[in-house]
Amino acid sequence: MNAGTKEGVISDVLLKVRYIDLGDLKIKELEVNDMEMSYRSSFFQKNETIVLRAWFRLSTGVGNSIKKMMEETKKRRWNSQPREFPSCGSVFKRPHGFFVGKMIDDLGLKGFSIGGARISDKHSGFIINYNNASGKDILELIEFIQKKVFEKYNVNLDIEQRIIS
Repeated sequence: MNAGTKEGVISDVLLKVRYIDLGDLKIKELEVNDMEMSYRSSFFQKNETIVLRAWFRLSTGVGNSIKKMMEETKKRRWNSQPREFPSCGSVFKRPHGFFVGKMIDDLGLKGFSIGGARISDKHSGFIINYNNASGKDILELIEFIQKKVFEKYNVNLDIEQRIIS
């Protein structure tokens, strides 16, 4: 899905991918330039595939500098993202010109729950499983958030995860 952080995205270091095409059950490979990489999207979201292997081009650097950057990134993320409860990470893609967490906060929804699923108090872009949430609880909460955001901001929130039913 071309996952990323403020430091960069997977397509910055990805060279090629070997995958199974579930349409014809053949093993194929794609170079990064042919993967239709964009924000939280790639060829693999648009086609039925299973990724088998990936090749990356990594940079060399000074070990202590790399370790320091990794520790700073981890600290920043752990301070801003909920780790106390299970979650599937950030739920929604960032719409152009908006920040999802801020929209949810401004709607007063931080901490709102349906069943065992709750909008995180630490970061509103995350839905946590605080009390044995069912898949139905999580999906209902996602739909509720999407509806409220659309009503106030006229913005459709797209889900980052792939939901398999």
